Amino acid sequence: MVRRWRLRNKLLLGLGLMLACVAALFAGTAYGLSSYMGAMKTTDSKLNELLTLDQLMGYLRKKKLAREDQKLAELSSKKLLDISKHLSTWIPEIRGK
Repeated sequence: MVRRWRLRNKLLLGLGLMLACVAALFAGTAYGLSSYMGAMKTTDSKLNELLTLDQLMGYLRKKKLAREDQKLAELSSKKLLDISKHLSTWIPEIRGK
């Protein structure tokens, strides 16, 4: 024979279901916050890497420019020496004429 549920049992079942829903909402919130924190940590570390890389690129650009300036200075001095050698040979020839 089917026994009817008492009101107290129905209320306890409703309370249990409500607590299960609240627990599910809390678990979803905790999972969402955890995912958000993970994404923020990843973004933060990538930003730090990007800033460090930017500083490194600036340093390397300065080094490259300094090296190019040094090469230009060496080439200029070599060209000046070559020109002075040629002039030293040409000037007597021109004066002799």
